[in-house]
Amino acid sequence: MKISCLGPSGSFTEMAAINYISQSSLKYDIILYPNIMKAFEAVGVEADAGIIPIENMVEGFIPLSLDLLADTKLKIIDEIMIPVKFSFAANCKALNDVKKVYVQFAAHGQCRKFFSTLKDDVQIITTDSNSSSYDEVCAGKEGEAAVIPYHMLSFKSFDLSIEDITDNEKNRTRFIVLADKPEELLTGRREKTTIIITEAEDKPGSLYNILGSFHRRNLNLSSIISRPNKIDFGKYFFFMDIDAAYPDNIDLANAVEEIADRNKVKVLGSYPASRVLTSSHSRS
Repeated sequence: MKISCLGPSGSFTEMAAINYISQSSLKYDIILYPNIMKAFEAVGVEADAGIIPIENMVEGFIPLSLDLLADTKLKIIDEIMIPVKFSFAANCKALNDVKKVYVQFAAHGQCRKFFSTLKDDVQIITTDSNSSSYDEVCAGKEGEAAVIPYHMLSFKSFDLSIEDITDNEKNRTRFIVLADKPEELLTGRREKTTIIITEAEDKPGSLYNILGSFHRRNLNLSSIISRPNKIDFGKYFFFMDIDAAYPDNIDLANAVEEIADRNKVKVLGSYPASRVLTSSHSRS
């Protein structure tokens, strides 16, 4: 079978996919795609499953991933978390000699303290991926540098390197695994459920009533986030993670049914709860 993920080779998403496969009873070949959308759209077409990042501990939820989930028939079958640590690599001997830094947009937000130590005239170039940043610094131009995943620091020696520039030493990213035939690929115990409310009742207290359906049944929401529905100004989707299995947990099943009486609800999947995975990783 095949699993799609965000490339190029060396990305944190590929690392997550490798770790996921190593823990799974099923065997997959990884197909790398240039962006999250293409990796997502490949599921059910070119791949049996797909893995995309959905949330970072520092930067929060990834808007594009949420938007893709809002309009899909795919189901979440698993989630994993991996530690995320960034390193600094440069083609010069000292930080004062750095003239240009390549950094992926999300990585920049996770290394703000380090960037505050650079000279004001250093040019910051935003890249589409951490691997692209790595490729730029590998070109070897004098004075150029990059923020790269820590595991890439072992791929090549640089004139200057700093092993860890991440703001939060506990930084992690959560990834979800998606499939169009979830029952065939779900291998773990269902422990967590994600739902999306695409059309909430438009009246005062509507969100309060939704949350009350869970509260009355002592169901814990581990996260709730809103996203614009991109159709009407002031209208939002609500994504919710609940620490219970659907429809196995009768209280959760009843809560969803109650909410669905007044709102449009879609269950995105019920799956094993996240666990932190680590492994060695090499660039192919």
